[in-house]
Amino acid sequence: NVRLVPDMAFTLAGADRKDGDDWLLAQGIDPLEDRPRLGMTIFYWKGLNQRFTRQDTYEQACVAAARWFVEQTGGRVILFPQVWGPSPSQDDRYPARRVADALEEIRDSILVVEQPMGIEMLKAVYGRMDVFIGTRLHSNIFALSEGVPVVAIGYQHKTLGVAEMVGVNQWVVDIEKVNEENLVKRLSALWAERLQCRQHIQHSVPLLIKQA
Repeated sequence: NVRLVPDMAFTLAGADRKDGDDWLLAQGIDPLEDRPRLGMTIFYWKGLNQRFTRQDTYEQACVAAARWFVEQTGGRVILFPQVWGPSPSQDDRYPARRVADALEEIRDSILVVEQPMGIEMLKAVYGRMDVFIGTRLHSNIFALSEGVPVVAIGYQHKTLGVAEMVGVNQWVVDIEKVNEENLVKRLSALWAERLQCRQHIQHSVPLLIKQA
């Protein structure tokens, strides 16, 4: 007998909202300012799966999405490392730096987080984003559990499974198919529907937490 249950990460208690605000202030970002914020997690999937041949295409799609967000909303992009190693192939800072370097013309609107953050703090800061693009599964779970609309880049079937449980599977893009055009299109659509999406998440996620 098998019973499908939500990922236990939904039940993690994040740090206080004030702690998240204080962290942003320490980075020179006023959480009360009008500039929208896009959080992102990017990782080196090729380093963990040698059969994956689209790492450059995937990273360029992230570059295009970040550029669209800054240019179209006047916002800023924060690149979070959800995982810090132990090997370079598992350290999210490396692909984040490559994406940031490709955005030199808007570099003042891009922040690469270089220092470790506990998972409780990550969750609190993710909750202060307006929208999120996540490849790391648990970054998407943390953002969703804080009510933040997410475009999820799925590298395994579990990403789609989590999105289906929340009812946001229309915002999942397969990493084997992601490119500049479809990721920007998905982000643009989510941005236009972010308020409705947030309301849906705020209704569905507490039910998942209770199940978990």
